[in-house]
Amino acid sequence: MAPSHHASKSRFCITRSKHEPPGLTDEQISHFKTFGYIVLKGLLTQDELGRIQSEFDFMMQDQYGHDPYDGSRRHWTMMMDQDTPTFASLLEDPRCLKVARQLYGDDVIGVGVDANRYTGDTGWHRDTATLHQYGVKFAFYLQPVEATTGALRVIPPECIDCQMTRALPRVCVR
Repeated sequence: MAPSHHASKSRFCITRSKHEPPGLTDEQISHFKTFGYIVLKGLLTQDELGRIQSEFDFMMQDQYGHDPYDGSRRHWTMMMDQDTPTFASLLEDPRCLKVARQLYGDDVIGVGVDANRYTGDTGWHRDTATLHQYGVKFAFYLQPVEATTGALRVIPPECIDCQMTRALPRVCVR
């Protein structure tokens, strides 16, 4: 489905609960500190996931309509404008902010929202240019993925130091 440019601007609306989001349990925080990730099942409603999928489909068509996805190379685009209000709102969504603040303190800042169609093994990389920058990344998989088709692989924090980092590109983490 690829809605028209104008239809996408007025079609989606964001609703927020007046209730405080639940946040993380002590067990989830401990898991994150130990393994570098947590799974937040049910963070988004089915309605929100449907809007995210529609925005994703629209933007991928908008950005890559001339070059449809055939699995031979990655497709990527930012999701922070009027055509992607649900995606864009995630930067300030109370559920995401609460989690980020629980992990890193009240002084957190959202950096960006993007979307990808991965191809093959993306290989190990960090999402920042320096080891001194840190944060939390929220990843939503809209299609099924496996180890060979772009699934997230995480290196536990205790494994990442200057010596280990130099060797990581040669290490296959599954």
